[in-house]
Amino acid sequence: VKYNITLNLADGTLSVDAVEYEVAESLGLYFDADYAWLQATFFSGTNEDGSFNGVYTGLFYKDNEDWNFYGKDDNGVTFGVNDTYEQFSFINGSSRNFWVSDCQKSYLYTFSVTEAKWSETQVNSIAITGDFNNWDIKADRLTDNADGTWTISDVTLIDEEWGPYLVINGDWDLKLYLASDNKSLTAAKGQFLTMGAGTYDITVNTKANTVSLTKK
Repeated sequence: VKYNITLNLADGTLSVDAVEYEVAESLGLYFDADYAWLQATFFSGTNEDGSFNGVYTGLFYKDNEDWNFYGKDDNGVTFGVNDTYEQFSFINGSSRNFWVSDCQKSYLYTFSVTEAKWSETQVNSIAITGDFNNWDIKADRLTDNADGTWTISDVTLIDEEWGPYLVINGDWDLKLYLASDNKSLTAAKGQFLTMGAGTYDITVNTKANTVSLTKK
């Protein structure tokens, strides 16, 4: 729960009012606090009742060292980090932008609004898996093109109930699905919407947290 605290200097009274925060579906990563440039969009996971849980997960690639980023959700709430960069919260005069450990590398980020925490994991491998390859996360790994894109060609997909999805760093706990906009990656369970069984070229763009499938 967030609070607005007001000190009335005229009469010396202090008032504290709870502020209800409504979790948004998506969180955008922006070039700066003026939202001049949208870098990527992350989508929230969901609770058992289908409501958004405020845990946003996705991929991000930073081109250069000039700028880091701020977060702004689709309810218009802006997020920055505290002075130690360990936690994030609603932006205020002392808030700073999020940092990237090393530029020109792909990272998996997780932002939790409810816990006011965020984490960064460098992406060393991306694999696509599902019934089509018997859930083998070593069989169909994407190639890192060192420019924020990861690609794989001539993947034979089938019509299946649960897959396919992406596994990061060979870790089953780091699974990414397709978000509700049918292009962004998210940890919320879903499926890639393919054009039916067939052979595909697949590109993951970590600059924008998106994936594209091209049927041959």
